[in-house]
Amino acid sequence: MGEATGKALLSRKHKVLFLDIDKAKLDKLNYEHYHLACDAREYCYTRSYDVVMFCINTPTLENGSQNLSFIGAALESFAQKYKFRNLPVIVIRSTVLPGTTRKQFIPILEKASKKQAGKDFGVCVMPEFLRAKSALKDAFHPWSIVVGSLDEYSNEILEDLYGGVAPVTTTSLSLEEAEFIKYICNLFNATKISFSNEMWMIAKRLGIDANKALRVARWSAEGYWRAEYGIEGGYPWGGDCLPKDSAAMLAFALKNGVRMPQLEATIQVNKRESFQTSGQSKERMK
Repeated sequence: MGEATGKALLSRKHKVLFLDIDKAKLDKLNYEHYHLACDAREYCYTRSYDVVMFCINTPTLENGSQNLSFIGAALESFAQKYKFRNLPVIVIRSTVLPGTTRKQFIPILEKASKKQAGKDFGVCVMPEFLRAKSALKDAFHPWSIVVGSLDEYSNEILEDLYGGVAPVTTTSLSLEEAEFIKYICNLFNATKISFSNEMWMIAKRLGIDANKALRVARWSAEGYWRAEYGIEGGYPWGGDCLPKDSAAMLAFALKNGVRMPQLEATIQVNKRESFQTSGQSKERMK
């Protein structure tokens, strides 16, 4: 993903230096005539950078948590070797959970550099929305740019770098908001896929062409064609249709021997939210 980001910035007439510890990647970039590609462990720290982007994997550990050791080591190494002479902006592009940059990465940078974030260097979170199969295309033609900043200086630098590049460019967010947005996007996609798979399972049992029905539903269901529908949290579903039809489909599926755990969870979450909201309303009335 870092390679795609760098090539896209080069196409916009920015000067880009590729850093990596993978010799094969560096050789490939040099072979493609990207001559400013070098080993991050040995070289390139005498230069001055305006923006330093960290695009490093955060793989999953056996317990489901993130392995932050690779990006942590890269941040520490860079901060130890680089002198932070010209107020560089450190940009985290890796996918990390809300609070990670502020609570873990900034302390690593400050300790290793003996500099202060927000004073001697800036910090931003700019999540990647690049698909693995089309990373280069997505980097050249992004549909959204999201930037969360520790300080106003960093926000201004990233606005200058990316402002107007995408149809939707959002800045003036906190670090945590930008980190969280990446998870909202990914988990929304995961939830949508799971929903379609549950519909497919019950349709298969009934001999219905689920994919045909789902395609038609795109034009019928308000949640498909109205982007604003259902995107505000803290509100339970209301009216007659959603609770009634959800309960009916769940009972129908179970009768036909099909488990629908996502639908079960949907009902439980909204019942819980209804109870909490009702309780809050009563408290306000006291």
